[in-house]
Amino acid sequence: MSGFLCSLTHALATSQLKIVVADHGVSAVEAGYMVSVFAEGLIVGRLIAGIALDKWPTHIIAAIGMGLPCVGNYIPATDTTSLLFIGFAIIMLGLSFGAEADILAYVTADFFPMEIYSSVMGLLTTAVGLSIGLGSGLLSLMLAKTDSFTGFLLLGGTLVLLGGLNLLRLGSVTELRQSDIRQA
Repeated sequence: MSGFLCSLTHALATSQLKIVVADHGVSAVEAGYMVSVFAEGLIVGRLIAGIALDKWPTHIIAAIGMGLPCVGNYIPATDTTSLLFIGFAIIMLGLSFGAEADILAYVTADFFPMEIYSSVMGLLTTAVGLSIGLGSGLLSLMLAKTDSFTGFLLLGGTLVLLGGLNLLRLGSVTELRQSDIRQA
C-alpha cells in the first residue's frame, strides 16, 4: 500500500516538472536547471539510501525515503517564487526517486522470505507502475477541471505522507522478530 501511495505523483515529477516550476515565475533557463537538480537528487538519493539501509533500521529509512515527495509536492502547491524553496522541493523529489528502488528491494529482502522474493518484488513493482498510471490519469483529470497543479500537489503530498508514515509500521514487525529470537 505504501509503495502505491508514495508513487502516485511520479508522473508529475517526471513529465510536468518544468511546467510546475515555471508556474512559480521561474525563467525557462532556471526551470531547466531544476530538471538537472532533480536528476542530481536522484543519483544522490540512490547513494544515500544504500548507505543508510546498511546502517539504520529499514522502516525508518523507508519512511523517510519514500515520504520525501510530500515536501516536494507541498512547496510547489504554495505561491512561493523563491528559487531556493522550489529547488529544495525538487531535490526532495529527486532524492526520493533515487531511494525508491533501493528501499523497495531492501524492504522485500528484509521482511519476506527469500523463497518468494521475486514474487513480492514483482507485486511491489506492479503496484508502483499501477500507481504511476493512475496518478497520470488523476493529474490529467484534475488539470482539466481546475487548470492548476495545486489540487493534485496537495492531494499527492498528503497521500505520499500517509504512505511514508505507514512504512513506520514495519518497525513492529522488526520488534516481533527480535522478540521471537530472544525467546528461542
